[in-house]
Amino acid sequence: MADRLRELSLSEREKHSKKICSYAQKLIVSLKAKNVALYISTKSEVGIEKIIECRKARNINFYVPKVKNNKLIFIELTKKTKFKLNKYNIFEPLTTKQTPISKIDLFLTPLLAYDQKGRRLGKGGGYYDRTFKKAIFSPGYRRIRLVGIAFGIQKVKKVPTDLWDINLWALINEMGLTKH
Repeated sequence: MADRLRELSLSEREKHSKKICSYAQKLIVSLKAKNVALYISTKSEVGIEKIIECRKARNINFYVPKVKNNKLIFIELTKKTKFKLNKYNIFEPLTTKQTPISKIDLFLTPLLAYDQKGRRLGKGGGYYDRTFKKAIFSPGYRRIRLVGIAFGIQKVKKVPTDLWDINLWALINEMGLTKH
């Protein structure tokens, strides 16, 4: 998969990222989502910074993940949020003031690969699966809307799965939105 991603030129990556952000913004608006979790992009991932532009116009709060005790917590993203590189070379907030998962309407997640059945292959840490598996079995659970954000070239015939894997609710790539 890394080879496929390297095949994308910088201009293709930027063009596709812009389309993906547009589809994501439309999804956020159509769901009337007010609290949206997203990620801080790395070089190999879809650049999603443009999604945040709808914050003021739509009164939307954004949250970013931070690894704590081998799971993800979500921190509100503000203009004052300061970041540091974690052990995986991913930027995460310095603060640990977390927001309950139950407050978040939509989770936009990066991935390494996906298939047509909504299975996702993460980067091997299992953080999203562990985090959401706990939420699913919590009192007052509501359906988690986990939306994969990826380039079309990341689609594979079949993603290998384990019992603890959580499928995507939807996927957005440069060709549009697919709900599962």
